Amino acid sequence: MRTLAVRQPWATLIAEGTKSIEVRSWKTDYRGEILIVASGRPMKIENVDGQMETLPSQVFVCTVTLLDCRLIEAEDLTGACCDICPGEEYAWVLANPRHVLPKPHKGKLNLYSTPDEEIEYLPEDEHYLDRVADSRAR
Repeated sequence: MRTLAVRQPWATLIAEGTKSIEVRSWKTDYRGEILIVASGRPMKIENVDGQMETLPSQVFVCTVTLLDCRLIEAEDLTGACCDICPGEEYAWVLANPRHVLPKPHKGKLNLYSTPDEEIEYLPEDEHYLDRVADSRAR
């Protein structure tokens, strides 16, 4: 499967469906399924309960469908979860996030391939962070 490394917290926001536009300085002609990998370093955030939570890095997060890749427009900014000047970057339009087992994986630059057999989908009601928490409890 084609794979894209994305820093936290954006990788998690993509998995949760909050971020439907990934902003890149380069375009791609590829359309279809993409594995999202959290890159960079772990990030501490405050969750909705006011508790500190660590978003992991260098793990599989989810798969999404890349529907389109075009110059970013003003109406894309909410879905991109950031402010950026329209027309200077590319909007990668994402849909259908599915959480996967968060296996360790070091991201690479650009789109690259990961063998399909390495990807394990989680049940629809399960979040990849639940599995990260489970592995830390052991």
